[in-house]
Amino acid sequence: MLVPLLLCTVLSGAPAAYESLFDTFDAAPASTLEGGATLVEGPTGRAARLAGAACVRYPATAFPREAGRVELDLAPHEAIVPRHDGRHWMLLTDVGAAGAWRGASVIYWDRDTAELRFGVFDGGWRWLMAAGVDWPVGRWRHVAFTYGPDGRTLEVDGHVAARDDYGRGIAPGPMRLGYIDSFSVAAPVLVDNLRVTGTLADTVTAEPSSFCPTPDGVLDAFTLRWTLAAPATARVDLLDARGRVAAAVLPTCKEPAGRRSLASADLPAAARDALGRGGAFRLRLTAERPGEAPEVREAPLFVDARLRWRPAPVRAAERFPLGAWYFWEEDASYINRHVDDPARAAAYFERTLADLQGLGVDTVIANWTPRDHRRALLDAARRHGIRVIVHLDEVNSFLWNPASFESRDWVREFREAVNGVRRHPATLGYYLVDEPSPTPENRARIALAKRVVEALDPGHPGFTCLLGDYAELFREVGYHVLLVDIYPVTGAPLAGAPLESYVAAVDRAREIAGGRPVWVIPQCFGFGKPAPRAIPAPNEVRLMVWEAIAHGAKGIVYFLYQSTTGVQGEWLQGIVDMDLRPMDHRYAEVRAVNAAVRRLAPTLLRLRWRPNDLARCDSPSIDAQAFRHADGGDYLCVVNRDTRAPALASVGLPPGALARDAATGAPLGSDGVAHVDLGPGEGKLLRLMRGARR
Repeated sequence: MLVPLLLCTVLSGAPAAYESLFDTFDAAPASTLEGGATLVEGPTGRAARLAGAACVRYPATAFPREAGRVELDLAPHEAIVPRHDGRHWMLLTDVGAAGAWRGASVIYWDRDTAELRFGVFDGGWRWLMAAGVDWPVGRWRHVAFTYGPDGRTLEVDGHVAARDDYGRGIAPGPMRLGYIDSFSVAAPVLVDNLRVTGTLADTVTAEPSSFCPTPDGVLDAFTLRWTLAAPATARVDLLDARGRVAAAVLPTCKEPAGRRSLASADLPAAARDALGRGGAFRLRLTAERPGEAPEVREAPLFVDARLRWRPAPVRAAERFPLGAWYFWEEDASYINRHVDDPARAAAYFERTLADLQGLGVDTVIANWTPRDHRRALLDAARRHGIRVIVHLDEVNSFLWNPASFESRDWVREFREAVNGVRRHPATLGYYLVDEPSPTPENRARIALAKRVVEALDPGHPGFTCLLGDYAELFREVGYHVLLVDIYPVTGAPLAGAPLESYVAAVDRAREIAGGRPVWVIPQCFGFGKPAPRAIPAPNEVRLMVWEAIAHGAKGIVYFLYQSTTGVQGEWLQGIVDMDLRPMDHRYAEVRAVNAAVRRLAPTLLRLRWRPNDLARCDSPSIDAQAFRHADGGDYLCVVNRDTRAPALASVGLPPGALARDAATGAPLGSDGVAHVDLGPGEGKLLRLMRGARR
């Protein structure tokens, strides 16, 4: 039998223990099945079946923060053995491959040893490992882990496999049975009888901790939440920045143990009036019990009465970027590296941006540039005619680590970050977060962060590289540009299924974008050491760029300019090596492709892809795609998919039509047929001329 989710069980006169969840899966599960998770026959009823992208999502309120016990029955339906694709077998977590936050927790089977691990992050991962336990297919085991002031345990079949004295608890985030991202995949297991129990503590919080009372849909409401570990005479006060009581939120009254909440709209008028003036406040819970000293808990509430949001104008369609991903491994906040010599940092920016200008690059996405180096990077970019999508650590931290903003004024931090670069002429926009998992929580957080950034600077949009099932994320956040990376190169010639998959991904992006620009990030790197692999062969970068353009891309951003080492983690082989010397043919290829595309950029911006009913080409190695210009004219983009041999493409046109090279104006063939000379992997844009316009 399924026991309902009990979020506020009152145990008057008893210890403050409670049962937050008992999910047998014999009825509808207590939360959401996602990614193909199903309910199947289990040992005593039904069980949840996980594998691949499947997961079951539970709300944060199901997992006690301070102390708790999580237990479940599980049986592998596929062998759990060391993996060779670099992914972990994920069982239960609130965090994937992204940067973790204090209290983030995870249970998975290690990809190298297939040993079960229980980890909590606190400035580094603290692990318990169930060493020496095998996981045969079909065998049911009982797994439990506990956390709290008395330390942690990891138990298998009633025996403690590992323990420690870490006593800080876990973060109050949503949990998932199963998880999928670039470093993890749901474990192939059946799960039954998930049970969560724990203890309550006196707490008070404002969710979110920032409040902007202007009714514009951005942070204009919050929820006051408080918990009593045992019955008490309690009150909640609103304190101003000097610690004085600005208003009583909850008058003194007797309350039972449990969780309570109050919406900001239901606060007393005096509290609403005080908050309307803005400033830094604190919420103070005081709980008094006979024979005990009063328990006092406080939480911050930051009120910004200046913030105003309205949808920012979409101006991204005004430029066709030829960009590059820019990542200086020695000076990257992502891996806590910093060049302390300002002159050395400025010289590096000057040298690299001058080189990029020579490659025909006019845009860079500058990932993880430390805060104190943003202006130096932008100054160098301005001198070389390059626009920068600036990475904002402040925003990224909020999106990957919402728990870290429980005690900080993150709207103020966003404002300071944006104000530092918003008026710089080289600023093109802000890079908010990289490749987020498209979960409902992430969608809501990114949409909120983007709106706050827009309110602070409506002239520069927020960007995020998206991958996977991103359609709903793109729409909900309201990105001005759909930025997608597509990496089809495996080391074999780029043809057949890998090329078709690449083209299909561009088509899908164009359809999801719904008329907004698609900027494609083609693969311009290899990886691995000592023998680099999957480096695009000669003309393959050219082919990826032209196929992206032929299928509607309105911008190209090459990944990656600089190479990296194992410090970054992946030994990426970029366009230039660590000493900024060209690695191979890709350097000249990028320069040549950029020069060709740059001449066409104004025309490409005014073209809209359309189904091709204009041209016929019988050669399977030639891709011909049709466009309609804003002035009503018709265009074709013709691409040679063979990266090893040139081609003379004969393209059948509508009766009476003549094609001209859009770059040179030269006629291509006679009435009804265009003859197009194409180098290996090359594309050309054709303008169709009819009647008097010929």
